[in-house]
Amino acid sequence: MTGAVLSALVGHWRRSPLQLITLLAGLALATALWSGVQAINAEARASYDAAASALDEGTLPRITRADGGPIAQDSYVALRRAGWLVSPVIEGRLGEVRLVGIEPLTAPQGSGLPGGVGGADLGAFLSGPGQILARP
Repeated sequence: MTGAVLSALVGHWRRSPLQLITLLAGLALATALWSGVQAINAEARASYDAAASALDEGTLPRITRADGGPIAQDSYVALRRAGWLVSPVIEGRLGEVRLVGIEPLTAPQGSGLPGGVGGADLGAFLSGPGQILARP
């Protein structure tokens, strides 16, 4: 049975070589497209992992209110004036998207974010890939 099918296909392609060429070109194109999508997905996974590790809440100590609410600005100012190296992190949601805002000049060096106390590179922070700048 398999031999008869192969014989019929070879006979058909002998009479219609353009169909064989388009079949092989389609297979090559589909393989290239699939490989490209896999490479893009791998890069996206790596980018998401890097972003998650940079903003990982467990790597640095946090100061939070007992009720989980936001810390008042005067409390933040009092901590900075007392010598604490604190940096504000603002979190919110926009539909299904989690937004995290950081202040680049006081970001800790161990956070994996550009900038940081003593080594701030504001130009790299503002011009880096994936940055979103918006009005308040």
